[in-house]
This record gives sequence, structure tokens and C-alpha cells, in this order.
Amino acid sequence: HFLFNSMNTIAGLIRTRPADAEAAVEDLSDLFRAALRDDERPSTLEDEIDLVSRYLSIERLRLGERLRVHIEIDPLQPREMPSLLLQPLVENAVLHGIQPLQRGGEIRIAIKQIDAAVRIEIHNPRLPIGPASRGSGTALDNVRRRLDFHYGGSAHMEVDRGPDYYRVIIMLPAP
Repeated sequence: HFLFNSMNTIAGLIRTRPADAEAAVEDLSDLFRAALRDDERPSTLEDEIDLVSRYLSIERLRLGERLRVHIEIDPLQPREMPSLLLQPLVENAVLHGIQPLQRGGEIRIAIKQIDAAVRIEIHNPRLPIGPASRGSGTALDNVRRRLDFHYGGSAHMEVDRGPDYYRVIIMLPAP
């Protein structure tokens, strides 16, 4: 969905806002470059935050003021991590949280260093719980498997499904 939505957004911007269309193509290109990278080669937390920001820039072009984002990042030590670990979770927040809400909402991303570990929280509003508000869980399963593969049992992911919000918390262990 993301690829087709992005391409349609870019096509719609070419005549009216060519600079935004060009920036979106560059952001999309960087996202695909990261997606095609060998999963064995680590990324950095800084690069992952940059990719999430690029993804959200594209979605803002599509959703406009309906998509609000608040990112809070404590000063962190440089850290390696698997590539594209955060982007699928933020994509879920947009797809299942913001997009179905008529008024949209705010995605909050908070990254804090706790001792030598890093806590990453992604929080979004969502429609009240119901059959239509559930996804397939594929992104969550993939992230869990990748955490296990890269960190053994030392990284943790917690999902909190509230009545009108959804929150994912990832704890990355000390390097």
C-alpha cells in the first residue's frame, strides 16, 4: 500500500508542487535503498530515525494536517541496530491508527537511554477496539523475529492495545 500511495501522491504533486514531489522521490529512494540492504549489515539508531522521518514526510504529503508527529529523543550514544526495525511500526501507526480516523491524530515517538539500554516507544491513537481495527500482525511478528535474531533473548518488544490507542515499546540491550 505504501508504495502505491506514495507514487500516487508524487504524481499528484508533480505539476502543483514539483519541489515536494522531488523531495518525496528522494525520500522514497532512500527508504527502498534501506529495504534492499543486507539484513546482516547493521544500521544505526540515527539512520533509523532518519528513515522514519523520511517515511513520515511522504505520509504528511498524503495525509496533510491529519498526520501530526511528535518525536522526543534524549541525547544518545551511537548505537548499531537492525535496519528498518522502526519504520514498519511507524507505518502500522499511520495505516491502522491515523488513516482510519476522520480527524487524524498524533504519532508520538520517544527514544530514551536507560543506563546503557535504549527504550523506544511508538504511540498512536486508533479507532475503538473492534474487528475492523485489527491488522494481520505481520509487521509485529517480523520485528519480533528480527529482534530475536539480532539480540538473542536480550531485546524485548511490548505491545499495549488500549481502548483508543496503540503503543509499542522496544527495549534494546546495552551493546
